[in-house]
Amino acid sequence: MLGLEIAGAISRHGAKVTVLEALDWLLPRQLGQEAADILQKEIEKLGIRVIVPAKVKQITGSGSVEAVELDDGSLIPADLVLISVGVRPNLGLAKKAGLALNRGVVVDQHMQTSAPEIFAAGDVSEFEGICYGLWIPAKKQGEVAGRNAVGEPTIFKADAPSTKLKVLGIDLFSIGQFSPSQEGDRLVTWQDGEKYASLLLRNEAIVGANLIGKTGLDLKVKKAVDLGQSFQDFKDEVDLSFIG
Repeated sequence: MLGLEIAGAISRHGAKVTVLEALDWLLPRQLGQEAADILQKEIEKLGIRVIVPAKVKQITGSGSVEAVELDDGSLIPADLVLISVGVRPNLGLAKKAGLALNRGVVVDQHMQTSAPEIFAAGDVSEFEGICYGLWIPAKKQGEVAGRNAVGEPTIFKADAPSTKLKVLGIDLFSIGQFSPSQEGDRLVTWQDGEKYASLLLRNEAIVGANLIGKTGLDLKVKKAVDLGQSFQDFKDEVDLSFIG
C-alpha cells in the first residue's frame, strides 16, 4: 500500500514510474486476483507501469543506480529505487525478556504473553497465528490488554480482518476471506466500469468480500460478514440486482 502511494506521489511530479511486485498480484493480503487486476488497470490509467510478478536480481550502476535487473534478464532504467517491504515487529526487547515469539509476541485472548505479568497489543503482537498490522484490531487489543493489566478480565474477540483504503484516489474495501479456499466456496462478482464487488460465499453465508470504487456497500457487507449472514438474507435487505 505504501509503495503504491509513493509511486503515485512521484508520478504526480512528472516522473516515469514502474511498480515491481514480487508476488503474483498487487496487495495480495487485501485483494483477490480478479480485484487486483482491476486495481492494476486503474493504476496504469494514471501512467504508472506495473509488472507482476517481478523478481529483482540486482540493482546495477556505477556510483549511483542506473537500472534494475529482473531475474528474466530484462533491465529497467532507473535514477531512483524505492523499496517497500511492509511492517515487521521489533522483537528485540521481547526476546531479551524471554517471551514466546513467532512472527510477533505470542498472546492469548487476554493479550497476555508467556510471562503472566506482561501484556502485548498492536503490531508487535501475534494472536492465534495472526499479526494484524491494522489500526482497528490494534486499538481493540490495546483496550483488552489495558483492562486485563488492571484486573478487569476482558477477552479479545477477533472480528473478520477488514481494511478500508484509498489507494491513489481509488476506494478499496476488503474483509474476511476473499478468495475461495475450500470445496464448495462460491465467488459472486459484479463490475460496472470502475466499480467492482466480489462476495465469497461458504455454505451460502458471506465470509468475505472485495469492493473497489464507491459501491456504498462497505458497512452493509461488514455487518453481513460479522453476523455470518446468508447471501439470500443479504439480498433481501440490499438491492443486489446488479450482482445477479
